[in-house]
Amino acid sequence: GEFGYRRCLGGNGLHPFTAWNGELRGRLPMVAGTGEAPSGILPYEHTELPAALASSLLVTSWGDHRVEMYKLNRRGASFRSSTRPVVVGGESFRPVGIAMAPDGTVFFSDWVDRSYTLHSKGRIWRMTGKIPGTTPVDQSLETLPAAVPTTEDLDRMLSDPIRKRREAAVRRTSQANGVRDMVVDILQSGSTVHSRHHALQILSIRGELTAENLRAAAGDEAPEVRATAAQLGNEFGKNHVAILLSLLEDKDPTVQTAAAIALRRTNLKASPHGLGSVEPFQNYRAAQVVARLRTLLTSPDPFVASSARWTLAYMIDTKSLLAMTRDAPPEMREDYLLTLRAQGGDEAESILPEALTDSEPSVRRAALQWIGQESLNRFENDLGHALTAGPVTPEILDAYLATHGLLQGLSAKTRDQVGRDAFLVEIIKDDTRPRELRTTAMRCVSPTHDTLTAEVFRTLLEDASDVEFRKEIVRTLWMGGRKESEEALSNLVADEHETTVIRREAIVGLARHLPATRETLNNYTTSEPVSYPHLRAHETASYLGCRLLL
Repeated sequence: GEFGYRRCLGGNGLHPFTAWNGELRGRLPMVAGTGEAPSGILPYEHTELPAALASSLLVTSWGDHRVEMYKLNRRGASFRSSTRPVVVGGESFRPVGIAMAPDGTVFFSDWVDRSYTLHSKGRIWRMTGKIPGTTPVDQSLETLPAAVPTTEDLDRMLSDPIRKRREAAVRRTSQANGVRDMVVDILQSGSTVHSRHHALQILSIRGELTAENLRAAAGDEAPEVRATAAQLGNEFGKNHVAILLSLLEDKDPTVQTAAAIALRRTNLKASPHGLGSVEPFQNYRAAQVVARLRTLLTSPDPFVASSARWTLAYMIDTKSLLAMTRDAPPEMREDYLLTLRAQGGDEAESILPEALTDSEPSVRRAALQWIGQESLNRFENDLGHALTAGPVTPEILDAYLATHGLLQGLSAKTRDQVGRDAFLVEIIKDDTRPRELRTTAMRCVSPTHDTLTAEVFRTLLEDASDVEFRKEIVRTLWMGGRKESEEALSNLVADEHETTVIRREAIVGLARHLPATRETLNNYTTSEPVSYPHLRAHETASYLGCRLLL
């Protein structure tokens, strides 16, 4: 994945430009969260350990004192997994490096102590199955018989569940004489995905891969083989581009991603209309490829969209890409903006002032992130346009504050602790700011921030006339839990000239301060319902519900 984590964004992992699960367009989600301080990873493909561990990833977690297992479950072009502990120890068990021996047993080092100094306390552990396997220790198959095996034998060797043995068979077969027809047969009708995948590899290593072989692999029933076909054979020029174009149309996200990435290894360049200095046939193909990639930009699979984005950035000149961005429908402008960012350079960055005033919040947010993460200080005076060009969402506000902090050079620690709330309070108190912006800032600020004093709330309530803003002021007031807020809330409840919405919010706030406000609320709920009977019924229910929880 590519979550957007950077050390400069702070150590808590909660920066608005970080998206562990791909919540932001342009970010790629993680497969799984590992234990604290993962230090080693081993793909385990062997039969020595219990079958439950086969085809899994073994990961050492120094901080959580354990060795973990991750079974990969395909999710589009990537995977999803969850943690399952395999070996768990105490405070003095801190596994680090991990490796597999030829016989399938697993060795891992143990640092033992939490200190980083060289202390000579380390250990090495060996993990074996409860019933050791009967296979020889030497599993490498480097001693394959000199005689050429039959097609069935080779298919079985390339399908072996032990990865090291398959790899040894690939190496030996790649150097053997008189096996091409046998390997082609396995490519076309091998019994497993492994054998057909490795047959394609062998032909490529031997330099005997033909366009016909590539087309056969591109039509394989297994997406893994079709993806390998995309990755190999880019020496076939026009024919390979035609095959890649067909694979871009594939229904499987893994294949689409592999084809889009493989296109970057070709010399295919094009303007949107296929005009340029290359010969007409390549231009025609380029125009077809660009059209398909533009469709994949909006794929719900983030890996497909990302690969299409980077390949478009490679293929298309900046001037044409700028034109595409400006002509794109609103729902696609963020994708094109991210493509321009992938391309980079002053010409691509010239779109940023326009993007900051885009009607789409997602486009403005992406522009802010681009400016902040690339330290484009020349656009600092333009940042405010993102707050006035349209609706201000919490995401826009967070991106604005984060970018402002990055351009100002605020330390990550300061930004994590006080930076965000300090900026929000300044926006809240500034009556020259748009009402919607101040409302969103009030909604996002920490209610317990020390600069939000009783005097600040009193001034805000006296000066603010917009009901939505006043409601957020009252809500933040009671959420702060300050003792002095009780008087302000009681005054709002008693004010019959106040709006129903604000009085309701104040009643809820008083109920949250129980039992200290019990007398005030009892007086209110037992008084004669001269005014706002619907208000009293609604809020009495809220109060009684809170009282029942005591």
